[in-house]
Formats: sequence, structure tokens, C-alpha cells
Amino acid sequence: MFPPHPPPAPPTRPPEPALFDWAVEIPEWSPAPTCRPAGSPASTAPASDVSPAAPARRPGASAPAAPVLHPAPTPAPGMRLTRRGRVVLVSAVSAAAVAGLSMLFVTSAAVGASASGASSEASVSGGAPPTVVVRDGDTLWGIAQRVRPGDDPRPAVHDIAKLNDLPNPDLTPGQELVLPDY
Repeated sequence: MFPPHPPPAPPTRPPEPALFDWAVEIPEWSPAPTCRPAGSPASTAPASDVSPAAPARRPGASAPAAPVLHPAPTPAPGMRLTRRGRVVLVSAVSAAAVAGLSMLFVTSAAVGASASGASSEASVSGGAPPTVVVRDGDTLWGIAQRVRPGDDPRPAVHDIAKLNDLPNPDLTPGQELVLPDY
């Protein structure tokens, strides 16, 4: 007789709200406001727009609510930088400044060395070997431990004695010792 009824449709749930509203959290991701061309009738409107007019009132109905004013979207002048953009810009400028100052220092060191008659490698690497002035109570062992902390001082004692032509381990205060380069 009659065709069978189709099976009932499963109940539909209303869509769930988004877990995260990116347009609220990151304003740069919200849709850009539209700009009106200059000279159009809408561009001569006052700074705020009035919501659309309500339909005609029925007799006996209460008065409509006051119109809602919305500020007119104004385009941002020029380019805006986000916080990340500002950090990247400041980092890039700082890195360029450090690189420029480093090159200036190395160049001035090389020029200064050539003006004094020394080689540029000697001025950059230090040139003169390191020295230490012996104080009262200093020993070769103690100086060797200060020169190479954490290492066995015996090779350093031998190197210091050999560099300074020391016949015995006795030191006098005020004596200047040349230290080996390590």
C-alpha cells in the first residue's frame, strides 16, 4: 500500500563553539576593514555609522530603541609591526651593529700595527708573552697552579723554570717571570 517510511534522521547537535578564537587572541588575523574610495557618498559620512533603520512601526507599538552607533573603521597609516616583528627588527639591527663594530676594531688594530712597524698578526694575537711579578711568599708551584688551574702543575713548573733560565726554585719578590703560552 504505502511505501515504507524512511528511517528517522539522527538527531543533530548544534555546532560547538571553537576552542580558540584566533581573531580575538591575535588581532592581526581578524578580517581587515574595508576602505571606501575617496569621494564616494559613504566617505562623506560622519565619523560613526548608524545601524540600519528599523522597519516601520505598527500603531500602538512602543518606541524603538535609540540607534546603536558604531565607530567607522579607519585604516592604519603605513605599516604596523607585531611584537615578534619588532623583536626581529631590533635583533637584526643589533647584530649588524655588533658586526660593524667588530670589523672596525679588527681593522683599526691591523692599521695601528702596520703604523707602528709590527705585523698585524702580532698585534691581534697579543705579541708580548704573558708575565707575572713574583710576590712575597710565591713559589713556582703556586704560580704554575694559577697559570693552569685544574691541571698537573709539574709540566708548568718545568716550562716556567726553562723559559726564565732559573738555576734553582728560589724566587725573589718583584722578580718578573715569563709564562708559557698554553
